[in-house]
Amino acid sequence: MKKLAEGIISERKAQALTELAIFGSILLFCLAMLIQFGLQANYQQEAQMEAFRKAQQMAFNRDGPNSAVSLTLFKNKAIPDPRDQFGFAERVAIPGSGSVTWDTDQSAAYIKKFDDAPQEEDLPAMYFQMEGVSRGDVVLDQDNYPTGERIQDVAKAEVVSGDKNTFGFYTAKFEKRPCPPKIIVVFEDREHSQNTEYIKEPVFKDQIMVSRLEGGFEGIEAETGSTLLMYPYFRRSGSLIKQRITDADLDGDGRLEYILAADKNKNLFYIRYHGASPADAYDKVGNIQVDTAYAQIDPGDREVTEYGLGRELTPQDRQGLLRDFEKSIQHSGSKIVRTENAGSVESETTLNAKQTTYYKFRLNDGRTVSIPVELSTDPGTALYKWAN
Repeated sequence: MKKLAEGIISERKAQALTELAIFGSILLFCLAMLIQFGLQANYQQEAQMEAFRKAQQMAFNRDGPNSAVSLTLFKNKAIPDPRDQFGFAERVAIPGSGSVTWDTDQSAAYIKKFDDAPQEEDLPAMYFQMEGVSRGDVVLDQDNYPTGERIQDVAKAEVVSGDKNTFGFYTAKFEKRPCPPKIIVVFEDREHSQNTEYIKEPVFKDQIMVSRLEGGFEGIEAETGSTLLMYPYFRRSGSLIKQRITDADLDGDGRLEYILAADKNKNLFYIRYHGASPADAYDKVGNIQVDTAYAQIDPGDREVTEYGLGRELTPQDRQGLLRDFEKSIQHSGSKIVRTENAGSVESETTLNAKQTTYYKFRLNDGRTVSIPVELSTDPGTALYKWAN
């Protein structure tokens, strides 16, 4: 009986230890998840606030009438992982973004008078800043091999503040041209629909009138000088509503241009966000093209809805920062040595590792380039040190 009782007690102890080990593992896993989510939320808020402040500083340093900046920031933060036996804490890219317009009139045009030449720094652009990367660093191809170029060679947007860690891609260019005999205008249907629906309509040049941007009585103010900023508009047949022309296909290529202003002679100042024609995919409008779907229309369609201004984007159309970035972690001689001496167990960890994150950008010429961020435990080789 005594041996039987001792056996039952031993079995219960083993069961208790097993349950404790399982419960402890679950408890540690839940604690690790709470720590990871908490750190990510805290780092995300920090990156968001820093991105806004830096975008605000960049917008403040500009001199143009429309000082607007869009900035995306990436911070490399250590997130502990209890499953990692080496305990070096993998670095995770934490993004933050900010868009700031430093102007008393957020609808201001890029020029004050029609004859003014817009400044290159005011061209629409998307800016990026990645912790551990400067504009002079090398660029890799889509297979992560050196191209012989640097970031500033492919990301050509001017950085007025002179910040070496910020780089940008132009997304459009400005143009001026006389209004052609006929244009295709796309405007919101405010008469027949309570939803956001659009109408596409051909408009002839003699149907177009101009008026000052500040308002006024049709074409009267236009006689005071050709340098005034006007806006073009027309009235549909049988309607008294003035339809301002902002989105129009000026050259018949099936893509929309954004009209900023006009003068009394019906010359148009506009932004071109796309190539010269659908067949010319490599027109150097900007380093990247961000609104392919919106910029394309089908001249044969009679109805244009909110999502019907162009074909749906595919992964092959997407330009700029791609979502499918790569990350690799390499160990070279990392090891854990455990020694047992006189009943005591000691361990010594040797860590020699490198983590590289490759951010992919697709340019307007069809190329995909890669910008690496390297983090290493070796203080002499890394762009960005692991211990920081």
